[in-house]
Amino acid sequence: MSPDPTILLCLGLCLGQVIHVQMQAEAWPSPSISAEPGPTVLQGQPVTIVCRSPAGFDNFRLEKEGRMVKNERSASPNQTEVRFQLLATDADAAGQYHCLYYKSGAWSERSGELELAVTPEDVPRASDPGPVSAVPSGLCPVLGPVLAATLCLQPPGPPHPRHPPMLEGAV
Repeated sequence: MSPDPTILLCLGLCLGQVIHVQMQAEAWPSPSISAEPGPTVLQGQPVTIVCRSPAGFDNFRLEKEGRMVKNERSASPNQTEVRFQLLATDADAAGQYHCLYYKSGAWSERSGELELAVTPEDVPRASDPGPVSAVPSGLCPVLGPVLAATLCLQPPGPPHPRHPPMLEGAV
């Protein structure tokens, strides 16, 4: 019993399509991925994830830890970059991102990993040194008690040894 020519033709076409798609998938190099202003952002601030393909694309996908986050269609056949904006970042936005693109029926390999870190808003600042003199300290004793008290602000703590404290009632 010989196989039906119709079945052989169908099998040949299906196998040819599978081989064609696999060859195309291997042909698309990985895109690049980056973050602007950088991979570490302040909580509540926006970040833009930039994905670039070496050639035009039909569709770009942004994934976070293996799941699709955003999808963008190409505006023109020569477009090679997509900018995915995350407007107000929070702790949930932190994680590992990849992008990949679709062209002529096949997806590219995933990009390298972008590790996005989100830091809290209330990052501690250096302690306030207190008031600072607006007049060079060498002039303070010469100005007299009224002007010195007004113009020569003293930082908190003990007075500087070269400048003894003003005496009460001194004119």
